[in-house]
Amino acid sequence: MQAESINGGLNNYRASKCMYATGEGGGNCLKNASDGYLFVFDGGSPGWQEAGGQPTVETEILVSRDGASIVDVVYNGSPR
Repeated sequence: MQAESINGGLNNYRASKCMYATGEGGGNCLKNASDGYLFVFDGGSPGWQEAGGQPTVETEILVSRDGASIVDVVYNGSPR
């Protein structure tokens, strides 16, 4: 996943569980976007969510309408 790559790899970062809920079609992470699929989700060090910790990163990624490519990393920084 793009978010893992830009945040240091799986040894350093895990996206929110909603990004792994493939059977839910994006779940709470998927927002409407006229030009594709906008995913907005938190992340942090491995185990942050399971331990009840706070996220350290918020990411917004726009995926093309056909789902084949990343159009833009809209935001990747401190949770807003």
